[in-house]
Amino acid sequence: MVRSGRPWRYLPADRPPRRTVYWYFTRWEEAGVTEKLLATLRVKARVQQGRQPEPSAGIIDSQIVKGPTSSAETAEATTLGRRSTAGSGSSSPAPWACCSP
Repeated sequence: MVRSGRPWRYLPADRPPRRTVYWYFTRWEEAGVTEKLLATLRVKARVQQGRQPEPSAGIIDSQIVKGPTSSAETAEATTLGRRSTAGSGSSSPAPWACCSP
């Protein structure tokens, strides 16, 4: 839901209007409620599965986590990220665009 905004349109009809749901969701995100909720559910799920509440190790896949090899690449990536996409039709919608009727 957070990534593209489009799934807000697919909320079930028996739920409150998507603007109301989105309003509460953004307040919860700002207050850290969703992060706390997910952390609590993660611990409960791990204990229910007979594991320790907190993981004892983590894995980082070098195929996924890649950093720039030089400062020139960092500057180029930053410059590319700042280029405007206005007029190209590929710009991402504003966060509130998902809630328009």
